[in-house]
Amino acid sequence: MKRNFLMLFVLGLFVLLACNKEDNDSTTTSANEESSITLLKSATESVPADQVAFTIKTAGFAGEYLYLSMSYLGKTKPHQFNVVWDGILKTENEKTVIELSVSHLTNDDLSTILAYDSLATHFSSLNINETVLQNPELWIRVNNTTDASNTLSFKYQSNSTIGSPPTDGGSGYPLTGVEMKVFKAECSNVGIWGDLWLSSNNGDVINYYVVNDKDASVNYTVKENDRLLIDFEYFYPKDTVKIDACRQLYDLNARSVKITKLKVIN
Repeated sequence: MKRNFLMLFVLGLFVLLACNKEDNDSTTTSANEESSITLLKSATESVPADQVAFTIKTAGFAGEYLYLSMSYLGKTKPHQFNVVWDGILKTENEKTVIELSVSHLTNDDLSTILAYDSLATHFSSLNINETVLQNPELWIRVNNTTDASNTLSFKYQSNSTIGSPPTDGGSGYPLTGVEMKVFKAECSNVGIWGDLWLSSNNGDVINYYVVNDKDASVNYTVKENDRLLIDFEYFYPKDTVKIDACRQLYDLNARSVKITKLKVIN
């Protein structure tokens, strides 16, 4: 599955733990069979010495799927990434922390085109102890092994009732009564409202959305700066075609949404 993620990482921040078990792995390939990530529990997995640099933009959970949104140079072949946990639960003050190391295994793609990927993998293969998962102070830290400064930390909150990550065209995650504002984006080649996108302020976090669909019952003419109260479903993109055409999708980590109910509250 391709490109980017996060919307209420308040909803889906991410986890990966395990008990004392022999090494396990789980591989999920992106929707068009291009790039993939492999999830490993291993205390002996080495980091490749000849990696090509990459950037982790976002990371988190959608249901029981771990998502990583990344950018890297290369478009001529599939790219493979390893996500490795050494099996150790770290303690930091009141937090229990699981550190995941992400490595880039593909080093023979000579393309200089910047690619954007959102890749997902099911984390159940790690056989994580349920007691650990229920710890309210369980955190996940994702480390980029090509850039020590590229580290993302999230408190674990999983919605295990969702069996697979939602993508455009299927059923998404429903949210109700979210206040949003219409703003003018840099590109107009995505969504049904062109360069008019949505933003919501969730405390210190601003989330961004592109409207790709709406119910027939939603009768609204979009206007910049309108404030709206919205019920909607949101999705994770399943390809990078639009992201390549609109860099702002990646920079803002904009989610695709279908509006099911809307009220103007200017």
